[in-house]
Amino acid sequence: MIYLLRRSRKMILALAVLFGSASMAAAETPPSGQEWMLVDGVAAVVEEETVLMSDIALEEDFGLLKTPEEDGEFLNLLDLYINRLLILKEREDVGGFRLEEEQLKEAFAGYLESLGGQEVFDTKLEVWGVGAEEIVGRFRQALLASLYAESRIRFLVKVLPSDIERAYEEDPERWGNVGVFEAWDEIREDLVQKSFSQEKERWLKSLRERYRLQVFPREEGAIP
Repeated sequence: MIYLLRRSRKMILALAVLFGSASMAAAETPPSGQEWMLVDGVAAVVEEETVLMSDIALEEDFGLLKTPEEDGEFLNLLDLYINRLLILKEREDVGGFRLEEEQLKEAFAGYLESLGGQEVFDTKLEVWGVGAEEIVGRFRQALLASLYAESRIRFLVKVLPSDIERAYEEDPERWGNVGVFEAWDEIREDLVQKSFSQEKERWLKSLRERYRLQVFPREEGAIP
């Protein structure tokens, strides 16, 4: 386990490399009038990339990481972050998938609006002591992973007319007791979403088996 020590939000002052997975980092005596504070640790390693606990906290605060249930649980957020890195790793290995700058600009404008505007964004930058280019870079990676995953999985999703008819026959009330043809598009969309989720789960599982991944246990005293 690796822990980072700092004396403010804006400056990381020391790095302690610990052997094993459960030893607390010990700091040297801080300068007069200063106090060391244990604030960070390594949450995971994906191939050669290290994931810090602060990566997860920062991206959650900036709205770049959100669980579907919006429960904010650290391990669920970490899973999403790891999935992103694995997806980007495959995309790098496969090649050929690009993100147009206009796509990025348009998507980032929508992100800023959903975050609360430029003023909120600038305040968060000040609090975290990071530059806008870092957050834009993180947003770009998240968008790239999302679009690549969509294109990668979508062609695997197949819903046959017989699937729609079977779903209708199993529970006509669910579709408002209208005829099967009236409910056809709604049923198809529901089956597509279910199939997409299943295919994505299988794909992500295969990525975790293909690439090197190590997740470290959390300890008392580390964020978040």
